[in-house]
Amino acid sequence: MQNTEFEAEVKNGVIRLPRKYYNAKKAKVIILDNETGNNKDFIFETVNNPAHLTGCISFLSREEANER
Repeated sequence: MQNTEFEAEVKNGVIRLPRKYYNAKKAKVIILDNETGNNKDFIFETVNNPAHLTGCISFLSREEANER
């Protein structure tokens, strides 16, 4: 398997492949998004502003959690 790297813009959720890769059978895509915050910001916000879940979740009993 040969790995090739190229840059492309995402427009309306579509990535345009260079013509020489049109017959490729497989592709691996890694999205680099400069507009999102880093994980530290996400963790900081989540810890300092927890979401309180009520009525939309149910917890397992000890017996249900330990069933095999």
